[in-house]
Amino acid sequence: MSVRAGAWLAARELRARWPRVLLAAGVVAVLSGTAVTMELLARAREEAIAGRIDSMGPPLTIVPAGTTSEALGRYDLGGAVLPADAAARVAAQLGGALRRAEARLVLAADVGGRSVPVVGLPPEVWPADVAPDEVLAGAELGRTMPEGTSFPLGGETVSIGRVAPPAGSIDDVALFVPLAAAQRVAGGPAVNEVRVYLRAGEDPVQAEARLRGGLGTAASVIRHDRGTVADGETHASLAAHRGAAYALLAAVALLCLLIAAHLDASERRLELATLVAIGAPSSGILSALVLRTAITGAAGALLGTAAGIAVAAGQDPEVASAWLRWLPVGGAALLGAVAVGLVASLGVGIASLLRDPVADLQEA
Repeated sequence: MSVRAGAWLAARELRARWPRVLLAAGVVAVLSGTAVTMELLARAREEAIAGRIDSMGPPLTIVPAGTTSEALGRYDLGGAVLPADAAARVAAQLGGALRRAEARLVLAADVGGRSVPVVGLPPEVWPADVAPDEVLAGAELGRTMPEGTSFPLGGETVSIGRVAPPAGSIDDVALFVPLAAAQRVAGGPAVNEVRVYLRAGEDPVQAEARLRGGLGTAASVIRHDRGTVADGETHASLAAHRGAAYALLAAVALLCLLIAAHLDASERRLELATLVAIGAPSSGILSALVLRTAITGAAGALLGTAAGIAVAAGQDPEVASAWLRWLPVGGAALLGAVAVGLVASLGVGIASLLRDPVADLQEA
């Protein structure tokens, strides 16, 4: 008997014993759906935590070649600029590890008779409570230039829409303007700083190595030490707890599929003994037993994955807004269910093949 014949026998058994198949698939669907929901919601929470951690500063910054971290800390980037496609290169090198690449322009401008660092922010990070035709002043700068203060900048008159809270850095004496306004002051569509924010769990050291190899000599990569807790331990701790929960769910699924495979093999004992007695290949017999359980697990995992994504999307906007990005989680659940089904059925199948077919036929 060939493997193809084994597949035909498995399909026949699925039709003949569909109530039990539905029950086993339903249990697997509940378990896999629970795992998918847990993983998606946990990843969404981790992304939110990573966003809060990023508020202290990015893990990596791309600056013109030769710029040091001390110069960046003073917003002293000179007149050098980055290649026009620097942000696109970052995205190409990091792929799915990148959460956001924030292109900015840092320059010095005369404000009220003194040189002030001016930072051009892209539209996606511009504060919602500051109008596009207004500017944001750092906390220390705001002491002498409170909200509503108007002054010329780049040939235009602008006013301070809000004063930022203290940051304890050079940002306190800086002036933040829309990127387009900063580029008008500079006289061209240039950027000289790209802040790189990674997804939760991504290693900044590895990301730095990838960027150094892909950006060429026109740019430098500065990695900021935010501490091991911020850059790895937080995600690792959360993932370890989820791993223990998934191991428990997999064990329950294995037990369920093992019971279903054992009952199936027991009810088909005479049929299997007859096949062994007439010399049917072991591969065909084993494939019939294994495929039945694997198909049951896969069907349950597909249903559970769809339900899990739907439940998670309904509970968290982060999942709903980018659910395509989470499909690999469903793929992992499907593969896990098939693997559990194979493990559950292989043991039962091998035990059935090792039984003496004569004794089973004599009992019949």
